[in-house]
Amino acid sequence: MKKSNILLLISGILLLGFLVFWATTSIFIPANVSYNLACASQEEIDILLESYVIEGSVETKEDEIIVTIFVEDEDVIKHEWIHVKQLESDRIYSCSHKILRTMNEIEAYFMEDVPNPIYNLIYGEPEI
Repeated sequence: MKKSNILLLISGILLLGFLVFWATTSIFIPANVSYNLACASQEEIDILLESYVIEGSVETKEDEIIVTIFVEDEDVIKHEWIHVKQLESDRIYSCSHKILRTMNEIEAYFMEDVPNPIYNLIYGEPEI
């Protein structure tokens, strides 16, 4: 094998490793923790809150969407706005559908990192 091919292969493996690490730490783990917080009993929530901070939440009461932001941060606002849009389009799932509910969180964590012009084309300007 040529030296350039070996360097290209090593670069590709390193890039793939970085992408897997980024997706795991920035999307999959937070999505799973968010699912667990949304769907856990109060005892489990108390244990989770020892190592995790709730930054925002979206709830529905009598057909009204209530958004609470605990940490004023652009990413938190974008994340919760995605959940508002999921609720408005009936795409947010109950806790009995673990995979679908986790997919809601994966979408929110992934899209909060998208540049604002692209984000605004998809979800509109956050109105929170």
